[in-house]
Amino acid sequence: MSITSCGCRRAGVAAALIAFSSPALAQNTATPQGDDTQDGALVAWLADANIGALRLQNDELKAQGDLTLGIGQDWWGGTAWGSGSAYEIDNGAGLNDTTKLEGTGDAWLTTGDAPDVLRLVLRASGGGFNYSSTVYKKASGSYTDDDSWFGRGSLLIGGQLRPDPTFHAYLAVGGGFQYEWYDTTGFVASNYTFDDKQELSFVGSARLEAHWTVAQDIVSLRVRSLATYFQLTRNSEFLAASGGTVSQQLASTSFSQLEVSSRGFIDVDAASFFGFRPTLSGGLDYVRVSGEGQSQSTTVPVFGAGLLHPWM
Repeated sequence: MSITSCGCRRAGVAAALIAFSSPALAQNTATPQGDDTQDGALVAWLADANIGALRLQNDELKAQGDLTLGIGQDWWGGTAWGSGSAYEIDNGAGLNDTTKLEGTGDAWLTTGDAPDVLRLVLRASGGGFNYSSTVYKKASGSYTDDDSWFGRGSLLIGGQLRPDPTFHAYLAVGGGFQYEWYDTTGFVASNYTFDDKQELSFVGSARLEAHWTVAQDIVSLRVRSLATYFQLTRNSEFLAASGGTVSQQLASTSFSQLEVSSRGFIDVDAASFFGFRPTLSGGLDYVRVSGEGQSQSTTVPVFGAGLLHPWM
């Protein structure tokens, strides 16, 4: 019996960038501050691109990357995010190889004024996701190709803390709904199987972000952690004794999946050029799949580099 699922980082749901605004001040993690816009500019803008590699359980390296673009002011703003990643679960009896693609958008409103130590943030997030899995059963030689396309929408409420100009933190939790269109093709017991279905279910999200200017005009540190809990449809392989022989059947089942994507960033402010600065990143993607009385999990190390244009 195998459990199949897909996930990465981020998930579930949509993500925002933690950035740095100017050499003298640390950028707020959730929204641009009143002093983040350049002289004469009506809005601040953000760009962040990262590319790297992740290491799977079989030590295979796969490419991963993300791109974030944002525009906003002190009390409002929005970001668009796109990313791709992968992971696998190997429980000895079978191998689940998964890739994930996503495209999301966020919009937010912030209460209070830029100098306030604590501010309330309301955020709406929505987008599309694709989870594509190939599951191979070692003993039987059977396999399935599962694809899930998701449309998701969520509302989050959170607070951002700015005790001094060098440090900012942001925490938000929320939930919403997702619509899943599921399609599968499999080869089991010398037979090909096909199936598709649609499901509507709940999705929960949480995010934590922080930024610290370690040395002014030299280096800054950022942390980002995104968690998503949702339902995912996949095929399970059941073994049933019948008439002295063993027959194999496939059935689609809804599993619960938890994804946690955590990253740490080093922003080299001293090497800033044309508003951009190089970054180094590293972190872990954790995926846990539960259902049918069992659970499986995997942890994927991720490392990379990128370019950041902070809110300004």
